[in-house]
Amino acid sequence: MAVVIVLQNEATGDGFTFSEVIPGCYSLAAETGPEVQIPEGMPCDLSAPVRWIAAVLFGEGQDPPRWHMGWTDGCLAAFGFEFEDASSHTWGVLSLTHLRRERDQLLFDSVLDPPDSPTSWTACVQAKELLADLISPFAELGWRVHEAVQGMVLLSSSLDCQADLVPFNRIHGQSLQLVLPRGEGAGMILELLMTGQLLLARAEGNRYRSVQGLKPLNTPWIHGVGRGNDSWVVNQKVGRFGTYWCSDPVVAGLARRAGWTRLPWEAAKDDTGTAVMEQCNSLVELALGGAMTAPVLLQFAISSPRGLARIGQEIITPLAQSLGKEDRSLLLVTAETFGPEGQRPDQPVYWGYGRGRQLLAKKRFWRQRHWGEGCTLTLNRSRELWQS
Repeated sequence: MAVVIVLQNEATGDGFTFSEVIPGCYSLAAETGPEVQIPEGMPCDLSAPVRWIAAVLFGEGQDPPRWHMGWTDGCLAAFGFEFEDASSHTWGVLSLTHLRRERDQLLFDSVLDPPDSPTSWTACVQAKELLADLISPFAELGWRVHEAVQGMVLLSSSLDCQADLVPFNRIHGQSLQLVLPRGEGAGMILELLMTGQLLLARAEGNRYRSVQGLKPLNTPWIHGVGRGNDSWVVNQKVGRFGTYWCSDPVVAGLARRAGWTRLPWEAAKDDTGTAVMEQCNSLVELALGGAMTAPVLLQFAISSPRGLARIGQEIITPLAQSLGKEDRSLLLVTAETFGPEGQRPDQPVYWGYGRGRQLLAKKRFWRQRHWGEGCTLTLNRSRELWQS
């Protein structure tokens, strides 16, 4: 069976491209192309690679999610974190950010504290303390604030709540008035937001940030709210369709809801070269073992060229070489452009596929083919390659 690697764009700094950082990608180009097919009618809140994953996961033999209900990031992440009450509760994603006044408008500002370059606001100074200030007031309104996991903070409630909410990554630079919650449950979300703003305005953690010359995290933002069974059929089929490891809990939730089994691997917390190398070797071995009987999905969120280079050197290359020796397949689906420019809907999603000796060929054998030059990867062909 194939190992499928999906790389999604989470970079916020200077832009870069996959083919620049991974110059050896020609070895994956036995088949390649500049586009993957995504069914019409799917919501556009998530990136194209993630929507492609969802389309393939919920294919033949699976009841599709109710895409018209939209993505419920909070619920999907709860499934990804394997919370026991993921189906029965309403879930949402809580973030903290900065709201400033400019003339007659209130505008959202992105907050990333120097000299660090955190991939999540939860790494900002005093973020943990400020979240703790919200626990009791939100509980009085019927919502539980969960501890941050992998840079994400979830809310849960036994209350029903449905609202049209703008994702966190789309509010910065926008006027508050233009992105306010709408829909039946908007009042419930607005009450949480106003309660949070009042508390954060006088929080000791924000006074400390101001003294340090940092923007105060003076407003919460909530999005991805929904109940598990609102967007997913109750009698979803279960079984061992394949194995997965995903750095994005939302994607992990998709895989788990589709009946896939998580690989027993944790990313290294020690960032030293030896620890990371050992952990990467472990993931490669687990993926090779899983591919003996079923497809394997590996998904990574890429936030920097250094991170992409590490994935290429320590996971993609050794995995491709091992699969080539064992006459098995590798399918890679990736954003070509990383960074803010790559967030645009029209940015290409490249794919490359190779099997057996194709993955071991030297560059001179690929004179006639270049990375991303080819045809669109259709859904039917995607499923064929996953099972190859």
